[in-house]
Amino acid sequence: MKTIYKIIILSALLISVMFFGSCSKSETESQSKLEGKWKFINTANISDSTYVEDWEFTAEGKLLIYHKVNLRDPLVTYEGTYSMDSRRMFTVDGFTKFPLYNTKWEIISNEDNALMIVSSADAGLFYREFVKI
Repeated sequence: MKTIYKIIILSALLISVMFFGSCSKSETESQSKLEGKWKFINTANISDSTYVEDWEFTAEGKLLIYHKVNLRDPLVTYEGTYSMDSRRMFTVDGFTKFPLYNTKWEIISNEDNALMIVSSADAGLFYREFVKI
């Protein structure tokens, strides 16, 4: 009878180790898919090529936003941080110029060279779509 209890306890322990080990691996894989430089696609006005907002996710947890409103403006870089909360969620912090960005973001899609993210902002949703550059 004691042998059966030992087998059950060891089995439960092994299953829990496998479960928790797989979670951290998927977060790491999600972060590596997020890393790189992404060009914002203005889905509200697809033909607008004057507004620039590129996001760069680094392996060290930095988020750099390269921003210019029109072609004559200089390109300005803003720096903040991001951290993966789960496989499909990450948190951004440290942006004073873009306070709406300092929130939790959900990854809607991150396939091939396309990234779609959304956050709850005030009384609605804040949506961003990118292509990898």
